[in-house]
Amino acid sequence: MAEIAESGYTLCMSSGIDHVGRSLSRRESQVMAWLEEDRPAVITAADLAASMDLSRARASDVLRRMASKGWLHRVAQGSYEPLLAESGGIALPNPWAALAAWSMTYYVSYGSAAYELGLTPDRPGAVHACVRAGTRTPVRFMELPLSLVPQRHFSLAGSAPKPVHGFEVRMAGVERTLIDCAIRPSRMGGVIALGRILYRAIEQVQWPELVSLASEHPRGRAGARRLAALLELIDQPVPDALGAFASEDLPTRPMLLDDGDIYGWRGPTLGRWAVVVNVPAEALREELHR
Repeated sequence: MAEIAESGYTLCMSSGIDHVGRSLSRRESQVMAWLEEDRPAVITAADLAASMDLSRARASDVLRRMASKGWLHRVAQGSYEPLLAESGGIALPNPWAALAAWSMTYYVSYGSAAYELGLTPDRPGAVHACVRAGTRTPVRFMELPLSLVPQRHFSLAGSAPKPVHGFEVRMAGVERTLIDCAIRPSRMGGVIALGRILYRAIEQVQWPELVSLASEHPRGRAGARRLAALLELIDQPVPDALGAFASEDLPTRPMLLDDGDIYGWRGPTLGRWAVVVNVPAEALREELHR
């Protein structure tokens, strides 16, 4: 064990981590002690300067040196995520910190939003953040469990800032999450997972709002048809607003409920929605209460 006297930090030499060059100066130890006490999610030079009576330049230098030693994790220009004593100063990938500090326009949706909204027990391995088509992934995001989903028809409608795990990020609401998932079910585990999310969301959904969001997307009506078909298959009433929208301008060729390469290309057709049910209804119902 190697101990840092001023702060009480202990580095576990048996962890397999190379700690050479990671010892803290007296000032840096004071900073870590302050971070342990106040627990800020993100720190800037201005925060440090105000709290420890330092100049902005001196505070910036301290933060840069601590980041180079692995005690802070840079999440944006001038912003750092503290890595406190219980982590041993080992960077823990935190996509929420990165998103909270990101200046680009985005919102969290699909399975990530569904999980945070309590609509599914399945937490995705990566956070799904929808962005405008052409948005480049920052280099610092490469090490994070964070997946950017480019959208040609991007809109922030149906999303809002929300505190998540100590950070404020832009999160899709129930309606936006449902219509996004219904348009691209492959992004969150297919229609069986979508059926489970839909079943849990029934009492929360404002259907006119969902229809409004769907009407703004070129594939929104197809998503609405998929939701209507799922409600019918799980023996739930189809709300009037959804039913009216989904049954308009039906195509001459029905669409598949889910990917034909996975479930095949045949099944009964729900004529009212022009949807071929190529997924066993029993499999849908079995997953509703999981």
